[in-house]
Amino acid sequence: MPSERSLRSDETHEGNHEAQQRSGELGAADLESLQVEKLSAIRRAVDAGEYDSDEILHLAIERMIEAVENESARTTVVHDDQPTDSV
Repeated sequence: MPSERSLRSDETHEGNHEAQQRSGELGAADLESLQVEKLSAIRRAVDAGEYDSDEILHLAIERMIEAVENESARTTVVHDDQPTDSV
């Protein structure tokens, strides 16, 4: 897992971005920058062997399941073999 200090730093940084976003000050470039920063921190933790845990794995699986469920809820399947109303 990432060190407690790096987590606090990330939380503080993230909190600042969240406050900006709530106030409407966070732009697309800021969001991209935040994403790059967070991914870099995670990659460093993974490389150092500090980021593996069952909790993180379960969270990732839950998020993937939610994404699939949300996508399938938005997708309508049309079958070619069903009759249509147009004449």
